[in-house]
Amino acid sequence: MKGKILFIAHMDSHIACFHQPFLKWFQEQGFIVHVASNQIEQAGTIKYYDQKFQVDLQKSPYSLKNIKAYKQLKKIMLDNKYDLVHVHTPMGSIIGRLAAKATNTKPVIYTAHGFHFYRGASFINWLLYYRIEKLFSRITNEIIVINDEDYNIAKKRFNRVCKITKVHGVGVDLKHYYPQTPEVIETNRQNLGLSKDDFILTCIGRLVKDKNQTFMIKVMKDLVKINKNFKLLLVGLGNKNLYQKLINKYNLNDNVFLLGFREDINDIINLSDIIVSSSLHEGLPRNIMEGMACGKPVIATSVRGHTDLIIDNVNGYLFKVNDHKGFEERVLYLYNHEDVRKEFGERSLKMVEKYNLEHVLEEMKAVYGKYIEV
Repeated sequence: MKGKILFIAHMDSHIACFHQPFLKWFQEQGFIVHVASNQIEQAGTIKYYDQKFQVDLQKSPYSLKNIKAYKQLKKIMLDNKYDLVHVHTPMGSIIGRLAAKATNTKPVIYTAHGFHFYRGASFINWLLYYRIEKLFSRITNEIIVINDEDYNIAKKRFNRVCKITKVHGVGVDLKHYYPQTPEVIETNRQNLGLSKDDFILTCIGRLVKDKNQTFMIKVMKDLVKINKNFKLLLVGLGNKNLYQKLINKYNLNDNVFLLGFREDINDIINLSDIIVSSSLHEGLPRNIMEGMACGKPVIATSVRGHTDLIIDNVNGYLFKVNDHKGFEERVLYLYNHEDVRKEFGERSLKMVEKYNLEHVLEEMKAVYGKYIEV
């Protein structure tokens, strides 16, 4: 046994969706891997661990349950004497680092999957979250950032007290996400009740305010007036009631579909014509990388994370947040220009290569190697 590693995140689903390859790699190197998170919802299964701890972490920094989570993490750390702790998500990283400080557990690595203070964020976000991140950087050995904007902020503001490293996100497995044949795509469309004449927009992500899927439902109200073959697939967990009410209000039950959590994301992306995102902010969205890996054009808001992956009019289009007309015009242009869709998709395939999971694993090995023998 080489040592013990602890991964901490707010929810099981975060670990299951984004960090399994890293857990697997640690196990293959002979490390004992522990995971501490809250089993709030089912979105994939965490496979690669030696022990899983239930910790009652809450998303809200004002929840008193986080006091219990802090005590739980302290006990876990005291009982196990970890050789490295890697913290993720806002509250997972805050409570995790507090517990590590209290138990003298080192080293601690923190991956910021998108700071909550960013260009265009509210004054309150900057006042609260920037101060928290600056304070907690003092009890962090290394901060990992995944986009240019966060890297520039962290390098300028935090590098005096801890190391700052930029990696290419959580990576995308190019062996799992790839373009499929027309025959496979046609079959998968039929399985979902979609026809070859449908023009399909797909948005992958949790149904939450920050992802702003209500915006796209409202735009669909106008797109279907132009052509009833426009279809929008919303893939992801969340409270469907709000979205279904909006779909009902605009009579879009034949055009907008809430697919929930899916394991067959590669199939869903491939049967789509365009990958879309109307997020208010991002870190470095893997859903966009997955779309690029399948050779799809992308239309997304011009926000941090999207601008790292999409070059406007090269592999997709960027539009201003909540710009109804701008989004609609770009969709209609790609609908009417198949040749441009194909060009954008081909460029996406080339541009996504640097986000290959194998490359990101090498980047993270270099980070871990500063603190433990790998």
